Amino acid sequence: MRKAERFFLVVCILTLIVLGYKSFFEKPKFDLGSHNYTFRAATEEEAETFDFMGAQICHVYDTMDYEHDLAMAYGQVRTLFGEPAYTTKDLENLYAYNIIATDKNGKEIYIYIYSGPTGPAIGGDTNDAEAAAAAKELVKVIQNAEPTDFSCEAFYLDGPTKLTIAVKNGIPMVTEVPIGEDEFEDVFSELYGDYEF
Repeated sequence: MRKAERFFLVVCILTLIVLGYKSFFEKPKFDLGSHNYTFRAATEEEAETFDFMGAQICHVYDTMDYEHDLAMAYGQVRTLFGEPAYTTKDLENLYAYNIIATDKNGKEIYIYIYSGPTGPAIGGDTNDAEAAAAAKELVKVIQNAEPTDFSCEAFYLDGPTKLTIAVKNGIPMVTEVPIGEDEFEDVFSELYGDYEF
């Protein structure tokens, strides 16, 4: 093999390695210009007037990296919609956003983003095909948003543990530490009211 042929072969191999590395580590981009819905957070008045009830339609992330996804999704949703409609310190009921999806014909579909026992998810009327389509598109929009830095504290009482959930400089992180009986009782009372242990 001549020197020029070897050089060409090395260049081809390096190009394939670089392209393979980029495609493996870069998240796929969703063409935000081609979506069928626009999304916005409902006002307090709309939240009281319209029906944002239902059940889980889909998860925001379907991966096994629960801790990463918990912080990442919350940071991404904060970027898109700001502060949630409500928050708690209960890991299984951490936050919720009431979302209005509007299709190209101006029809409004009521869905919600929440973080519950199985992590960040989109909920709505599970019998409504339009709600399901809007939820699946919203997942793509969320996954392609840059996360906003934040930090919050939550408790997983089945542990019982205390979690710090955060995004710092765009990097999601979750730390979890056990809590003692006294702290458990205080947190339980704060979340669920007085209870005699």
